[in-house]
Amino acid sequence: MAVVAGVDFGTLSVRVSIVDSERGLLASANAEYPLHRKREDPEYATQSHEDHMRALAAATREVIRKAGVPADQILALALDTTGSSVIPVGKNLQPLGDYYLWCDHRAKAEAAEITAAAHREKLAAIEWCGGVYSSEWGFSKLLHWLRHNPGKRPEFVSAFEHCDMVAATLCGITDAKQVKRSICAMGHKWMWNASLGGLPSEEFLTAVDPLLAGVRDRLNGSYSTSDRSAGKLDSCWAERLGLSPGDWVRVISRRGTARAKAHPASTVKPGQIFMAMHDEEVNRLTFPAYDPSTEEVIAQVPDASAEDVNRAVAAAKAAFEDGPWASTTAQERGRVLFRMAEKVRQNLPALA
Repeated sequence: MAVVAGVDFGTLSVRVSIVDSERGLLASANAEYPLHRKREDPEYATQSHEDHMRALAAATREVIRKAGVPADQILALALDTTGSSVIPVGKNLQPLGDYYLWCDHRAKAEAAEITAAAHREKLAAIEWCGGVYSSEWGFSKLLHWLRHNPGKRPEFVSAFEHCDMVAATLCGITDAKQVKRSICAMGHKWMWNASLGGLPSEEFLTAVDPLLAGVRDRLNGSYSTSDRSAGKLDSCWAERLGLSPGDWVRVISRRGTARAKAHPASTVKPGQIFMAMHDEEVNRLTFPAYDPSTEEVIAQVPDASAEDVNRAVAAAKAAFEDGPWASTTAQERGRVLFRMAEKVRQNLPALA
C-alpha cells in the first residue's frame, strides 16, 4: 500500500488530495487565496507567495484530518503549479513583490521589444518559441518589474517560476544558486536550451535593455528534469503541513516533459515530492499512462515529434493572430475564465 498527497495550485485556490494505491481517493480539501486585480488596469493580476503557502498548509492539514491517515504514512507529495507565474526575490529567497500571475499581461511592450531584438540579432531560441515572445513569459515580466521598481533593484537577487519557488520554500532553501530550476518551465518561457548554451547571452539581454545586465548569471544554477532530487522537506514545513518532521521526506522536482509518463504508485520512494507541469502534443504516436492505484494502463498519451510541435505552434499562432480570443479584451477574458472556474467548482464531484 502507498499513500500519496497530490497538490494542485490553481488561479484561485490550492487543492490537496490523498490517494491510496489500493483504496483510491481518500479525501480532498481546498483552500482559497486572493487574486489581486486593479479596476484601472485590466492587465494587472498578482498573488502573494505567502498566501499560497498559507493555503497549502491549511488544505494539507484539513485533508489529512478528513482522510484519517497518519501523517507518517504519506509517502509523497505531487506538486502541480500554475505556469508563467514569476516572482522576483531578494536575499534568502525573500519575495520582493507578488507573483506576476500567468494572466498578468502588463509586460506587452517588453515582450514586443524582446521579440524584435531576437529577430534582429537572429537569436536561435526565438524559433523554439514559435517566433513570438509572450508577455506571460519570464524575461518580459522580469524586465517590467525592473523598470517599475527602481527602489528595489539593489535588493534583487533572482527570479523564479512558481513551481521552483514552491519547491525551494518547502525544502527550506535560502540560496538562489541552490534551487533546482525546472527545465520545462525555463525552456520556452526563459529561452533556456542546453544545445544553445543555456539562457540567451549577456550581450543579447543587455541589448534588449541594460537593466538586464547580470540577470543571466542570477538565473544560472542547477537545471533539473523530473528524475533529479530537489532536496529534503524542511522540518519547519513538515510541521506546518501536518506531516511527520525529519529527513525521511525527499523532494523530487517532477516537472513533466513531452515524453514524461505517469509514475505508478509502487515506484514512488518513501518521502518523495513530485512536481508536474505538462506540454500538449498532437502526434498520433502514444505511450501508456498508468493508474497509480492499480498500476494498470488507463490511457495512451500522445507522444510528440518535432513535426507535431511545429504544427501545434502554427495552430496556436494562427489562433492568436486571427481567432476571436485575440480581439477579446483582458477584462472580458477574465470574466470568461472566472465563469469556467465556477463551472468546474460546481461539478467537482464529477470531475474528480
